[in-house]
Amino acid sequence: MRWRCQACAATTNSRVDSKAREIAMLIDFVTEKRTLAEFAGGGRTLQRRLARAWEYWPVAPAVDEVHHVVHVDGLYLAHRCVLLIAMSSRHVLAWHLARSERASSWADLLAKIAPPDVVITDGGSGFVKACRTQWPNTRIQRCLSHIQANVRSRTTSRPRHQAGVELYALAKALTHIRTQDEQTAWLDHYTRWCQKWKMTLAEKTRLADGRIVNTHERLVAARNLINRRVKAGDMFTYLDPHLHMDGEPIPATNNRIEGLNSQLRAMLRTHRGWPLLRQIKACMWWCYQHTSNPRPASELTTLMPTDTQIHELYQQTAQHQAETNQARQQHWGQAITWADLTWSTNTLKAINE
Repeated sequence: MRWRCQACAATTNSRVDSKAREIAMLIDFVTEKRTLAEFAGGGRTLQRRLARAWEYWPVAPAVDEVHHVVHVDGLYLAHRCVLLIAMSSRHVLAWHLARSERASSWADLLAKIAPPDVVITDGGSGFVKACRTQWPNTRIQRCLSHIQANVRSRTTSRPRHQAGVELYALAKALTHIRTQDEQTAWLDHYTRWCQKWKMTLAEKTRLADGRIVNTHERLVAARNLINRRVKAGDMFTYLDPHLHMDGEPIPATNNRIEGLNSQLRAMLRTHRGWPLLRQIKACMWWCYQHTSNPRPASELTTLMPTDTQIHELYQQTAQHQAETNQARQQHWGQAITWADLTWSTNTLKAINE
């Protein structure tokens, strides 16, 4: 673009940062609800203009601020990997791509964030172990809605046995507890339920193959689930008055981050058909835009790494391991490696089939 001074007639040229403009277009495309088919020409022009922008990887910013409450959860993509996300009551804090919700994967996510006072989780496998390592002084609040749903999955919403009817009623009452007196009353009611149905739940049945199992196996599983939570003491953390800050109550559920995950799933449904790599990057771009201070597109071209840069780093690491005669092992549950996201043509054909 050329500029001309009206006074001295001097001219100068201004370069247009096309990469920054393309990244801005990609972010708008990911966050809005229009599909490619709704753009002029079926979106083919837009696809060509976004090709370079798709090469960038959104990186979570450093989080040195201490938050009172942090929500964590995992979003599975194509049943092949999981995006672990942490957020405060208002903003996304960090994310980490992994194969599964193992302790080592959660530890990588938690290491990026300053330890909060309380963390709210749905109880994904491996999280408690990682939390004890990375955030030893952080209190855990298990999402009561998830506990309620776990009990319902075992008793059903219309239990046939009276013990199941009463236990499901207790589970539904969990999300209505607001005071410590109500907590005490609920625990007393649950203790009396356990005593009342103790003999019934102890009944055994011999199967045709000779194995002996619990007659009311699903009820026993629901009871054991609640027993573990009561023993761990993480169901009613939100009622502890010492944890309340400026009169702000601690949430008893993980609904805040579940709402974020629902928006990500809606975005993936709108743009269904994307390959896994683009699904991952789209979710990361969406998360980046919902951080506390997302940088403008003009700065992202220098802040965010590209596929080529990550590939070079991966090759350097592999070469270093080969030179030191170390076996290059890829542990299931660790972060996704570059090789997992760059398949050969034959591998892609096999996946599509």
